[in-house]
Amino acid sequence: VARELAHAGLGVVAAAGPGEEAALDALLALAPDVFVARDPLADLGEWAALAAGARVVVSTDTGPRHVAEAVGAPVLVL
Repeated sequence: VARELAHAGLGVVAAAGPGEEAALDALLALAPDVFVARDPLADLGEWAALAAGARVVVSTDTGPRHVAEAVGAPVLVL
């Protein structure tokens, strides 16, 4: 999904929590145009601001998905 969005000209930011570094490395190998945030986001407010400015948030059914929906971001749940 990230690779296709990047190829469509959309900026893609990937963020993950602690212990998910290997997943970020795998994503970067498949989609080198993706900006990868290596550190977890500082707080709920920062994530809410990032999600509020997104064209779409792609997530699993976790807390960040609910925050994105709360700020009105379109969400694709995998």
